[in-house]
Formats: sequence, structure tokens, C-alpha cells
Amino acid sequence: MQYYLLPNQETFHWEKINEILSNPITNSKELRESIEAIMETKKKLSGLKKFFANHIDQETHNKIFQKIIPFIISQIKRTEELFPEGKL
Repeated sequence: MQYYLLPNQETFHWEKINEILSNPITNSKELRESIEAIMETKKKLSGLKKFFANHIDQETHNKIFQKIIPFIISQIKRTEELFPEGKL
């Protein structure tokens, strides 16, 4: 797979992202853990769990984790197809 690097990025960063996104993200805990694993800095996203617990109803939660996040991940994995010359 060809990776399109942004300034100051290495191929291993995209390999790590691809590995992390190879598993389905089905809840806010998995989303937080995936984002934290991808982030270069070690910031914690504890507010994300609180946000989902306090502001997102079950129907919206299902839409996010069954439709929106899988769609975003599918587009990330299509970058080579979408940008064959490696330019955004």
C-alpha cells in the first residue's frame, strides 16, 4: 500500500493508523483508545467518554458507530485510490 505523507510524517505513522483502523470501532471507549493510539502526543481524551455518556442518545450513538465512523475509516483506507498522484 502506498502512503501519502504529510510534512514531518513517516510511513510507520500510516502503517500504525491502518493497523488501528483494521478493527471495528463500536463504542466511545474504542474510539477514544483508537484516537489516543494514533495521536503523537499522549493527551488523554477522558472528556470524550463523558460527552457520549451525557449528550448522545442510543439512536445517535448507533448512527455514529454503525454508519459514520465506518464510512470515515473506509475513506481513509481509500486514499491511494482517491489521490493516485499523492496530492490532496
